[in-house]
Amino acid sequence: LLRLDLGLAYERAGRSSDARRQYLRATQLAPGQPQAWTSLGTLEARTKEAEAAERHLRLALRADPEHAAALFELGNLLRRQGDIDEARALLERYRALHQERAPRPLEDGGSEP
Repeated sequence: LLRLDLGLAYERAGRSSDARRQYLRATQLAPGQPQAWTSLGTLEARTKEAEAAERHLRLALRADPEHAAALFELGNLLRRQGDIDEARALLERYRALHQERAPRPLEDGGSEP
């Protein structure tokens, strides 16, 4: 997690190559952790490295098929590449997952027990 935080700090400072190194190291230390792959793939998508971004976002989804950030990022990447059908399917999964996890209002207007 510290590698991911450091990568994010580098990314926000405009130091993409340093951010990439931290994200790559995070994937090596915890290859089954979807957030590491998602962070790496998202950075690559932003830096126009679509092939690597797609590969890494798919690895995130292999680690956790319901990882919302990876669904969202890969869906948008594929949409930009013109793969509308798969993009739609991923973004619909993201939306459904987001709706399932959203807090529900109380039906009777009262307070929780």
